[in-house]
Amino acid sequence: MSLLDEVKPSGRVCVDLGSGTGVVGSHLVSQGYCERAVLVDVMEDAVVSSRMTLEVNKLFGKGIVITSVEALGDDSVDMVVSNPPYLPAHDPGWMDIATEGGVKGYETIAYFIRESSRILKQNGLLFLVYSSLTGEEVVESLLAENGFVKVKTISSKFFYEEIKVVYCRRKGQA
Repeated sequence: MSLLDEVKPSGRVCVDLGSGTGVVGSHLVSQGYCERAVLVDVMEDAVVSSRMTLEVNKLFGKGIVITSVEALGDDSVDMVVSNPPYLPAHDPGWMDIATEGGVKGYETIAYFIRESSRILKQNGLLFLVYSSLTGEEVVESLLAENGFVKVKTISSKFFYEEIKVVYCRRKGQA
């Protein structure tokens, strides 16, 4: 959240894509970065946890929780924040969708980037977390292919990987 707090973005509607506990989406609203947050996750436990986080922080009226990003309209939101599962699968026959992003680790990220491009308004903001294990070149390529311009990247080393947070803007039409 340090990059969010450094940038201090603002928007009317923001999406926490792959919300997990809902802490980041709640932070967006509580800090005034968004008027309303939509927290999205496909895991039932995460949806329940996101709802509880909004409720405990007295933000339930400013946030909603849904299970499908497809429910959001094209060009409908100002900002997307996402910390998707990004680890390569240990066993392709059984994946932990909470932490593993596919056989190569970037399949979920690719989907999240495509959906972010679809739902973001022109010049909308994307804050995306990923790992050096995912492959920086792959993520950078996916961002460019989906109309994003990188504004800034920060990173932190943890044991055997480097965690990166990239701040991007969706290109407007020429």
